[in-house]
Amino acid sequence: YLDWRVEDTFGQVLNNVFAPDNPQNREDVNVFTTGPVLSLGLGANNQVSLSALYRDVSFEDSPQNNDGVTGRLSLIRNLSRNRNLSINVTNGTVNFDREIDTDFDRRSATVAFSSQTSRSSLNVEIGRNEIIFDTDREDRDGPEINVAFQRTVNSRVQLAATYVQQLSDSAQLFQQFLADRNIGNFAGDGVGNPATDQNALADPLEQRSGGVTLTLDQRNGSIFASARLFDFDFDESDLQDRDGYQITLGANRNLPGGWRVGLSGSLNQNQFSSGRDDDNLQVRLNVSKQLTRTLSISSSVAHIERDSNAGGQSFDEDVVRLTLVWQPTSTI
Repeated sequence: YLDWRVEDTFGQVLNNVFAPDNPQNREDVNVFTTGPVLSLGLGANNQVSLSALYRDVSFEDSPQNNDGVTGRLSLIRNLSRNRNLSINVTNGTVNFDREIDTDFDRRSATVAFSSQTSRSSLNVEIGRNEIIFDTDREDRDGPEINVAFQRTVNSRVQLAATYVQQLSDSAQLFQQFLADRNIGNFAGDGVGNPATDQNALADPLEQRSGGVTLTLDQRNGSIFASARLFDFDFDESDLQDRDGYQITLGANRNLPGGWRVGLSGSLNQNQFSSGRDDDNLQVRLNVSKQLTRTLSISSSVAHIERDSNAGGQSFDEDVVRLTLVWQPTSTI
């Protein structure tokens, strides 16, 4: 079968990661992705998957606009009805609009295993990836690890854990942040990603991040707690290097008429290589509704307090957000 994917991711990132997070220090970013994904059967237990996705990244103010194409070939072996093993090869290009920014290719070769049972799921992808620059700048390589585990402990308790280590770029971090928020499905109310404190850079990085989420289902809602660690190591922009953690506690409740309300609190700490430390405390109220199968609406009110050891960088702010999400799906 053939899928043609069309995805447009729109949001905001920081203009200056070292300045206070406020409307004057944010810019719009748009990431458009499209392309075919072809899957073919090779006998009863084997498949081959081919994809070629074009990505266009546009920033409101920053000059790091770029585009590129990523191709992926996967050979898949179905070990059983709910388990498969695959070998994957990926090659992608990142081409910047400005000549002074260094274009690069990202290549990877991985082995992936996927398993699902009635109470748990496990997806593991392990291999190597590398960044190859179009100039005489030294190339960079390292391990690529993606692990996602979910387990239904009993009828009310669910456990989820993730770990990612890979070479990446600022646009990919931005897309990952929005995917983790899952604003269309309301699955992760209040659970954010520290990648949002990111600005537009032409410099690739190594990302290491992992987290655990525990969810307790109630009759008409749930209570959840999550903890996440992260470490960003840029190739040349050493001042951007940072690590830290985020802890989130929250609860949500389903209301009549398809409405859902959630309340959460989170503490996020960023420790930069320059010696700067930022502690961000956030309390957020979220109200959402799935209007149709493909259309949803979400509104939130958040109070944020930042405590920074950099002079003039501590602040309090209130943020109101209204989001309308359309997620069409089609298969040819």
